[in-house]
Order: sequence, then structure tokens, then C-alpha cells
Amino acid sequence: KGNKYDKKNGLIIDYIGVFKKLEKALSKYAKPKDGKNEYPTERFNDLLGYLELAITQGVNFLASRNLDIQPILDSVDTFDKITLFKEYADELSKTEELKKEFAVYKNAIVSFYEACKPEILDETDLPDNPFKGSYKRTKEAFEYLRKIIDRLRDDKGNIEGAKEKADILIDESIVSAGYTIKSLKEIDLSQINLDLLQERFKELPYKHLSITDMQEFLKDRVTQMLNRNVSRIDLAEKLQQIIQDYNSDSSDVEAFFEALRKYAEQLIKEDKRATAEGLTEAELEIFDLIFKEKLTLDEKQKVKLAAQSLLQKLQDNETKKSILVVDWYKNVQLQEIVRKMIADELNKHLPDSYDRIIFSQKRDVVYDHLFNIAQRGRGYWA
Repeated sequence: KGNKYDKKNGLIIDYIGVFKKLEKALSKYAKPKDGKNEYPTERFNDLLGYLELAITQGVNFLASRNLDIQPILDSVDTFDKITLFKEYADELSKTEELKKEFAVYKNAIVSFYEACKPEILDETDLPDNPFKGSYKRTKEAFEYLRKIIDRLRDDKGNIEGAKEKADILIDESIVSAGYTIKSLKEIDLSQINLDLLQERFKELPYKHLSITDMQEFLKDRVTQMLNRNVSRIDLAEKLQQIIQDYNSDSSDVEAFFEALRKYAEQLIKEDKRATAEGLTEAELEIFDLIFKEKLTLDEKQKVKLAAQSLLQKLQDNETKKSILVVDWYKNVQLQEIVRKMIADELNKHLPDSYDRIIFSQKRDVVYDHLFNIAQRGRGYWA
């Protein structure tokens, strides 16, 4: 299928065989010499053939979306001045499948191009073919397009380049009055003015790229919140469900944004819940782990006390020295001591409505989580 590509959706399985051929070719042809790989002419021509195939299928894939890369290749302008890149990136950002398919082609082209070095660096000596003289620019065009699709940022979380920044959805312009930020990583949920965000979304021309910005921002924030409270896993799953529900060529981009906005409202509310409950973030996590439905106000207060008491015990210096020592989770005896310690603390405050079965379940949930974070080298409770 080197000369025609008519698939519109789904991952590209054709390249499984092509990549295997590349790996086989590299292992067969590569002859290390002074840290460099040199290829006989006939073997270089094989690799060049793989590159031509990758470019042909990549170009055909873009054409299947009515995206013609030739004007970009023919332009004398630098890539940052070619507006077609954003138009094409917006089209390819309609679904996750499109992004993944394009990534397959981009990776194939880059891999084959790199494998053809150093001979390909001087294209004037290459055999005549439709791509002669444009291998490098084609490879770089696919790389640049992928960069825009991925919304690559610098180490401060900002989009690289002033022109790209002008098209980003999440920036300082949607921060509520009274907040000052130095980088996008500093923007937290409480600082966002969702009305300003919606107005900015309406103004920006590339809606699907804006949706990508919104998704990535929400993914990052829900991950941060999940790291502080494992009970928020449902929130993370809900975001994935929203993305999946609208992951279609025919989906309404305005409705997609509205769904993400409502989700953001839910995150903001959750982000403030610890303060509303009169707890710290760490206390709230324990509270959520030991919470059960249908509690009276008095019982709920006792559950809060149990969470606070347990956290205080876990953070106690004596506990750290004698029980929650390094690698305690590897010691069977210490494991049982930790389990009993958790039970003793919870038993001091949990209401009588926690019968033996529920009590044991909650003790084990707390223990399992403490065990898991200790395994991962995390221990903010302790």
C-alpha cells in the first residue's frame, strides 16, 4: 500500500511490519566503526526506500483529511510563519485516534531519516525520486506539526514562542483579578475565572487545539489532586469518560467544551472541600478512606476526629522511629504492628454505627493505602 492510503480511522497496523523491517535492516546493516554506523550503498538504498514509503503514506494520510502538505514544503517562510500548520493541527486534534495515527507516520519518517544519515544530509547525490531535495524539510514539517498538536511547553509550563502562546486557551488572561502568576504551572483551579475562559474559547479560531489545552490542564490538575487524595480516582475516571464520549469526528466542539467546563466546576468544588470540612488535605484523605454513607452530623464529626487522631499518630516522631521505619512494609512483624496501630486509633473515635465488618474494612483500606505509598517511597502521612 505504498502508493495509496484510504483508511480514515483506527490505528495504523500496516507499520507493524514496516517497523520490524526497519529494526531488521538496522541490526543487519549497521556496522559500528569508531562509534559510527556506515552502510554500503545498496543497503543505504534499502533504508531510503523505507523512508520514501513512510513519507508517501504520511502524505497520503494527510490528504485523506484534505490536508495538502505541499504548500508547506514549497514555502520559503520559516515554519512559525506558516498558518497552515495550526489549521492542520486543529483538524488532526479532532480525535485521539487521529493524533495517534499522525504520530505513527511522524515517528516512522523521523526514524527512517535518522537511519539514513549521514548520506542523506547531502541530497544532491541521492537517486532521482519525487522526494529528492525535500527529505529534510518533509521530516521537519511532520515534526513541527506534531509539536503543535502536542502543545509542547517549556519547563515553566508555557507554550514555546510568542505566536504559539497567543493561540493558547489557558493563560494569564483567564486568571481572576487579585492573582499574579509567573508561569502557567502556577495557575490553580481557584484562580480560574470560568466566564473569562469561555469568552476566550469563543474568540480563538482553532477550537480543537483549545480543547486540547483544556484537556491537558484538567488532566494535570486532577492528577495533582489525586496525588493528594487517592479517593478522587472517580474524578480522574470521569474526565477520561468525558474525553471518550466526545472522541469523534462528528462531535460538537462547543458541547465538548461545555462538558469540560462543568467538570472544571466540579474540580474547583472538590479542591475547596478540605477547607469546607475544616480539615487539612491529609486529614481529608484519611476521612474519605474511612467514611461511610448515612452518618448523622454527630457521627460525621467523630469520623473527622478519627482521621485527625490517626494522622497525628502517623506523624508522631516516636511512631516514625519505632514503627514506620524505612522499609517497614517489608517486615511482617512491623506490618502487623502498623495494622494494629491503625485499628487502635480508629477505635478511639469511630461511632458505634461502624460494626465489626465495616470497621475491619476501613482499617484494611487505610493500611493498604499506607502500605502502597510506602512501597512507592512516598509517606506524606508519616
